[in-house]
Amino acid sequence: MNNKRWRNAGLYVLLGIVVLALATSFFERQPAAKESWRYSQLIDAVQQHKVEKIRLSADRSIAQVTGQDGTQIQVNLPPDPQLIDILTENKVDITVIQPTDDGFWVRAFSTFLVPIALLVGLFVLFRRAQNGPGNQALNFGKSKARVQMEPQTQVTFNDVAGIEQAKLELSEVV
Repeated sequence: MNNKRWRNAGLYVLLGIVVLALATSFFERQPAAKESWRYSQLIDAVQQHKVEKIRLSADRSIAQVTGQDGTQIQVNLPPDPQLIDILTENKVDITVIQPTDDGFWVRAFSTFLVPIALLVGLFVLFRRAQNGPGNQALNFGKSKARVQMEPQTQVTFNDVAGIEQAKLELSEVV
């Protein structure tokens, strides 16, 4: 009885971990939708002094632009070596965004612990099914044939009365 309680508790914990993992993947914080510009629009706005500051990603592929009126705009950047020169000539405040690091535990949980927990859960499930009624969980390939030994009878030719013809034929065969 106590062993069954622990198995059920383990399955509930496994179910909780799976639900938590799915919930974090579905309800992860999504950034607010921002207005987006083409690169040429960014250069025009910088030259017309409509850009107050710009935040560049560490790999210089994305820029978050803040206009003079405070609007937030996102721009996908091509690899243009003259961009920094254009921004400094027009006195735009430039900052570089450091890449976000989720942390060791989040990466370990998502890449290591969740698959291991699922494998352990499957192992427990198969073990439970194997111990259950019928014991049919993993026996689908095994043969059900049984060897039955007949008790040996000690009947001899002398024990058989009559039927002389049958005795004669049997002795010819043997």
